[in-house]
Amino acid sequence: MSAAITVIATFTSKPDTIDDLKRELAILVGETRKETGCLSYILHQSPEKPTEFAMIERWADETALNAHFGMPHTKAVFAVAPELLASAVSITRWIEVAG
Repeated sequence: MSAAITVIATFTSKPDTIDDLKRELAILVGETRKETGCLSYILHQSPEKPTEFAMIERWADETALNAHFGMPHTKAVFAVAPELLASAVSITRWIEVAG
């Protein structure tokens, strides 16, 4: 049995696309939470730097996470990302070691 995976994805919007990025990510949240193997998918915005967002995700296993990247709603966000983001998305994977 595979261990659950936590993903932290960070996004930095251009100053004039904060609302557009937030809207796109909110749609992504709603659709992703319906996916098999999605345990948690929560969008955060920095109160100090409003252009910075973090998606904290929990997935049942690697298979579920990999399936997520192939979903139409995920691909749609990455398709519009270049016009909304100031820099590349950072995606890091984590496994729980104590809890």
